Amino acid sequence: MKTKNEKASVFELNGIPSLKEAFPLALQHVVAMIVGCVTPAIIISQVAGLGIHDQVIFVQAALVIAGISTLIQLFPIGRKIGSGLPVDRKSVV
Repeated sequence: MKTKNEKASVFELNGIPSLKEAFPLALQHVVAMIVGCVTPAIIISQVAGLGIHDQVIFVQAALVIAGISTLIQLFPIGRKIGSGLPVDRKSVV
């Protein structure tokens, strides 16, 4: 079993990958998240006939809501809202 400070594989549940492995994966995740969040907002705002300023606000609102929902998922509120799965339960309690 690896100690807390040892580097581990990306695929281990509680492993800490090296920065050389983690950075490209984090960048890939951010790009995939932005595309998945921004594209529907752009499509909906164009179909609704919103002006360019309203489209920008709509996209920004989608990103803010995605960020808030991510934080709620990471740091649960009580026992009913959020799972806290990506965070080690010992650090949350």
